[in-house]
Amino acid sequence: MGNLDNFQASEYEALQDFSPLPQGVYRMAIEASELKATRAGNGTLLRITWTVLEGQYHNRKVWQNINIDNQSAAATQIGKRQLADLVRACGLERINDSSELHGIPVDVQLRISKAKEGTEFEPQNEVKGYLPRVPPGAAPLAAPAPKAAPAAPATPPKKPWGK
Repeated sequence: MGNLDNFQASEYEALQDFSPLPQGVYRMAIEASELKATRAGNGTLLRITWTVLEGQYHNRKVWQNINIDNQSAAATQIGKRQLADLVRACGLERINDSSELHGIPVDVQLRISKAKEGTEFEPQNEVKGYLPRVPPGAAPLAAPAPKAAPAAPATPPKKPWGK
């Protein structure tokens, strides 16, 4: 036994829910990032911790891994493209350190991955992509407006028979 000095559970908030967020687009920011070795130890990935910035799921966390270096050339290429999309969504073109992406609001599209049969993995959120960053006060990007018909000339053209 251990003396817990009259611990009062009511003084503490419940732990965060770790069930997946519903599929959709969330305004999020990167809270933390680090380069880590892959589980097999033969590559490198960027481990990102996202935080939801607003709405019903405010302060919920989502984790993402982006392949930086992998034995599979295809996996490396996909990872570098994901990172490029993320950097552009943050309004940047070039970075030297992943910390440069921290705290920048980004609209992140989430989906729920299916549980892998025969494994202990449960369904979880997966970052599907990033939407272009919209400056504060600007309207979200919309489909281009249809082209308007050319304006009528200020003076009507002379008719060939009206010389």
